[in-house]
Amino acid sequence: MRKLFIPTLLLGLPIAGCSRQAEPEKVASLQAQVQTLETENEKLQAENDTLHDQRTDYDTQVRELTNERDRLLGQVRDLEARDTREPAPVETTDETPTLKKRIAELEAEIETLKAEASPAAETETVEAPPEVEVDPEVKRQLADLLPLVKGETSTDSLEKLVGTLERADEQTRIDYVEEMRNWVKNDPESKHAHLALALTLTARFQDLEGDIMKQAALAGEVAEETNKAIEIDPEFYEAVHFLGILQVNYPSFTPEFKEANKTLDRALEMQAEMTWEDDFAEIYAAYGMWYRVQKKYDDAAAKVQAGLDLAPRNQGLLDEQQRIEDARNAEEE
Repeated sequence: MRKLFIPTLLLGLPIAGCSRQAEPEKVASLQAQVQTLETENEKLQAENDTLHDQRTDYDTQVRELTNERDRLLGQVRDLEARDTREPAPVETTDETPTLKKRIAELEAEIETLKAEASPAAETETVEAPPEVEVDPEVKRQLADLLPLVKGETSTDSLEKLVGTLERADEQTRIDYVEEMRNWVKNDPESKHAHLALALTLTARFQDLEGDIMKQAALAGEVAEETNKAIEIDPEFYEAVHFLGILQVNYPSFTPEFKEANKTLDRALEMQAEMTWEDDFAEIYAAYGMWYRVQKKYDDAAAKVQAGLDLAPRNQGLLDEQQRIEDARNAEEE
């Protein structure tokens, strides 16, 4: 399996890639960002409460002004009706113009309050992003890979297709995601279709940069499709491998992270029945990261060493071993 970048996002936070585990300072940075987001959320909630109170005040003022206006309108109607029935006494001053003026002022004040309570929608024109010219060779490669993806039982062509999509334009990525959705729709029991959709969706994260809600929804869909592939075939190693790496890269407070060890254990059980492949080492490195993030450095080191016993030159394992040592030393200082 290709060392696929997993830009999964939860609450808008970027998650590390499969073979590029986050350094301790990055983990601390992500946790700090989570705290910042929570603080901002509390601030926004307070602002929302304030706006709600202000709206209530506006409504009360509008209601009071409307009542006064209606009362004055009633007086005007009475005066006008009296004028039609009998002439006003000479000594009586006609108050109708004054009342009408006051009514006009009240109506203007009411409209002002309503405008303040319901600000007009912004009318600024948002410029469309410049069109990105895609290398025709990229599209040709994608067209050649698509039938292979649907015809192979391995994930080789799928991984190449996802890597190529990362060099394409946004609309092309959207089109290929839709292609995979149609494959799933037409063959809902195909484990390969569900995993293909999951991996193709990862190429879309770069298009949603800055949109926290859409990124989080996309991350959820990636996990959902991967789980569907495993439900169809619990022995589908590629899907189990991908899910384990995915879960480890979630923030440590999430259910996905907390349950990652179960998926990693399952991947290791399956590996024991298979011929060793280089990418199997990723599971040991991920397990080391899972323990390291929880500051269980002895357990982390043991998992990584178990992987090194099988693949002593694996760079991912060596990198994780160094991160564990750095984190342990930083903790002791």
